[in-house]
Amino acid sequence: MEELKPCPFCGREISIDVRDEEGNLRNEKYLNDPWSGVSFSISHPLLGNLNCPIANHDGEQVGCLLFDSKEKLAECWNHRAAENSEGAGKHPTTPEG
Repeated sequence: MEELKPCPFCGREISIDVRDEEGNLRNEKYLNDPWSGVSFSISHPLLGNLNCPIANHDGEQVGCLLFDSKEKLAECWNHRAAENSEGAGKHPTTPEG
């Protein structure tokens, strides 16, 4: 999996949380016996980061998307539209991206 880029708003690290298919927070041990499916979400702690517009409380996910793999999550998170003008506005989950 590619390394996650820092938050584009505050520059701090983000992390990946393990969740079931319904979005309930799980721990890494759950991956050994995922009886209710597996998904992944982004987490960005609010503690010590009060000015970041996307930081949240522990256990809460950033946004509403759940990803089937850590790799797809990293690909989407790391996408920055301004990195090249040709790809601006396109997202890796869209058919054109």
